[in-house]
Amino acid sequence: MRNRPSIWLLLVITAALIISAPPPFAHAKGIKAMVIVSSQIRPYVSALNGFKHAFQDGVEVFDLSKNPQFVRYTLVKEKFDLYTAIGPKATQLLWEVKPQGIKLTLMVLDPESIIQKKRACGIKLRIPIEEQLGAIKTRIGPAKGIGLLYTPGENSLLVSKAMASAKELSLVIKAYPVENAPEIKKTLPELYQQCDTLLFIPDPTVISEPMVKFIIKDAILHGISSVGYNRFFFDAGAVMAFVVDYEKLGALAAEMALQAMETGKCELAPPPYEILWNKRAWKFLQKIRRQKGIQK
Repeated sequence: MRNRPSIWLLLVITAALIISAPPPFAHAKGIKAMVIVSSQIRPYVSALNGFKHAFQDGVEVFDLSKNPQFVRYTLVKEKFDLYTAIGPKATQLLWEVKPQGIKLTLMVLDPESIIQKKRACGIKLRIPIEEQLGAIKTRIGPAKGIGLLYTPGENSLLVSKAMASAKELSLVIKAYPVENAPEIKKTLPELYQQCDTLLFIPDPTVISEPMVKFIIKDAILHGISSVGYNRFFFDAGAVMAFVVDYEKLGALAAEMALQAMETGKCELAPPPYEILWNKRAWKFLQKIRRQKGIQK
């Protein structure tokens, strides 16, 4: 009872602080921001919604797929405090025109390939390969081989980085170059003999939904676990999937933009993501492995 006055005083002070505290992103008021969206696909829209929330009514959105000439004209003629590109085509245009002001890129796997030596700022879409391999080692265990199907002209650099990261983690990467669907199916038996885990990476040759579904089903029937990079892989039967939160990505990009406007400093950052573990697929995989006498 003797401490009651001090408790009430603490509550009053806390309430006053809450009431007087500025709302989130209050310092975004008055900022004129331009957002260029490559198209209206769902992930881009989710990232846009997360970004816009920070700026309230200060964001003007332009859809590059509808009127590219008008978007380019606006970039050249109008002045904004902040420019944000969502998607590869929007990023290409923004860094080509090079308006004065803070520029961010979102929803691009490898923005460095577009921006090249120019100053890069924003959030990548690609999850760091070393983090993916670390999660595989932790959740699935040290594999005898982690298979990667890839198109040489698109992902050779990523495969080299994956091999270097795997070596540091005492893991083994087995890379299989493919150029088309028949080559994938021809390669799978060799992959099944040399690997016990298949890691999918964003790749133009292995991107179609029917092909992914086929590979995941065929792999698990051979005792091979699959790991994917979005919710679709999880739903298709992969034992694990790395899922980027697109709306959260947009919100983080807004924070990054505001910080860049205050400090003038900004770099590329990895995306926020969660790891989904498919208990049902893992249980079925263990059953298949027992039937085949596969030790794991």
